[in-house]
Amino acid sequence: MELIPTGKSNTNFKLALSDGMMAILRRFSDVGMNSPQRERRIAELVGGQVPVPAILDLGEDWILSEFAPGETLEDSPTGVGAAAEALAHLRRSNLALVGGFRRMAWSCRSTSGTAMWR
Repeated sequence: MELIPTGKSNTNFKLALSDGMMAILRRFSDVGMNSPQRERRIAELVGGQVPVPAILDLGEDWILSEFAPGETLEDSPTGVGAAAEALAHLRRSNLALVGGFRRMAWSCRSTSGTAMWR
């Protein structure tokens, strides 16, 4: 088990499962708007349109998903463009969110290579 220190509000661990698969365990510090159930629903809605790691299991305050190797936007300023393209694609698709979600507005802008989300 390896602590991933770059989490903003949750605690994230990289795990090696018994079958050799790598996974991420996210422990939610404030279950509310950012709940495992909400994250699963969003992944179901966008999964066919942008890359989303498979969710392996979840509980009341945690979620276990497959590990997707990559870089954070802070470490890869060129990745900001790819993230912006993915968000633009989602916005164009005009997702009809159901199950307690209101329409979501997605935006991303880059300032000195750092992504700013709202």
